[in-house]
Amino acid sequence: MPTQITALAVSKAFDGRPVLDSVSCSLAQGERTGIVGENGSGKTTLLRLLAGRVRPDRGRVVLRADGGVGYLAQDEGLPADMTAQQVIDRALGDLRAIEARMRRLEAAMADGDASALDAYGEAVSAFELRGGYDADARLERALHGLGLRQVDRALPLGDLSGGERARLRLAAVLA
Repeated sequence: MPTQITALAVSKAFDGRPVLDSVSCSLAQGERTGIVGENGSGKTTLLRLLAGRVRPDRGRVVLRADGGVGYLAQDEGLPADMTAQQVIDRALGDLRAIEARMRRLEAAMADGDASALDAYGEAVSAFELRGGYDADARLERALHGLGLRQVDRALPLGDLSGGERARLRLAAVLA
């Protein structure tokens, strides 16, 4: 099984304070792991590095994940007036953009633009690798599994409990 995420001697500091120093690890596809440590020991920083949210000061992170990497920030502050549907739309935004590009390229090909064929093939490949064709079904399964199937998607986040907001964000990442 090929390695999916590898950190090679990564170091990261904030305001001159080292948080991680020469950390190496490897996570194989399908592998599950836990990161345990005291507050301030660099757990969140390591996860942000592995997800590509921040870059290491030294070392490198090698990521092999054709469909991308999901990351659920523990401290993401979303506006209280943002709706549940907007959270979902934001999470699926990249997929929706690829899908819209596919439709534009299909129209161009229908109009006889043969040059659009290569770009269309690339867009379809990206869409498939990201699981675009079953994204909505994944979302529904995640919402159901997390007890959010009945939540009105027009509700502002301020009307949801803290647990519901966290589970909604998790469902969006899983989708």
